[in-house]
Amino acid sequence: LDVVSKRQDDFHDIKTVMHSVSLCDLITVSYTPSKKTNVTLTVRGNNFIPTDGKNLAVKAATLYLERASVNADIAITLEKNIPVAAGLAGGSADAAAVLRALNKIFDKMFTYSALSGIAAELGSDVPYCLYGKTALCEGRGEIITKLPDTLDLHTVIAIANEHISTPQAYGELDRLYSDFDGSIKSDS
Repeated sequence: LDVVSKRQDDFHDIKTVMHSVSLCDLITVSYTPSKKTNVTLTVRGNNFIPTDGKNLAVKAATLYLERASVNADIAITLEKNIPVAAGLAGGSADAAAVLRALNKIFDKMFTYSALSGIAAELGSDVPYCLYGKTALCEGRGEIITKLPDTLDLHTVIAIANEHISTPQAYGELDRLYSDFDGSIKSDS
């Protein structure tokens, strides 16, 4: 991960390679026509995940329906396997899965490009999670360049008891490097 610079909108320009792994949450999305939109989330496997509008999967469903100008009752079931606050984009992956599911339910109402735009509104990792595979991600993470998917990686994921959210991590980076001007100092 190369954090290139801080942007005027308080996000950071990054340059990173992302690659999908087999660890995943399981998402089920069901739809019932309704005169009013209602999104419910049931979580299994983690009692500390919010199930209201703070959850990215709920936000994804709500934003999708808003952009589609559709009212519906959406029930999402999330079986949580990806550790929370571990830098693995679990919430972003869940949001991307909800977007893909709703787009399938609503007969591909949005093109991949339009769906990616909705994903970018939700978070910087969500467009990549919509794409998956191996990719170079730039900008906030929403500019995706496909890379050869030929990596044969065996991944070990070790999670400490310390959980750090993405905003906390970038905030600490900003604090540590608040006077960094981008130049590399030499010893001579």
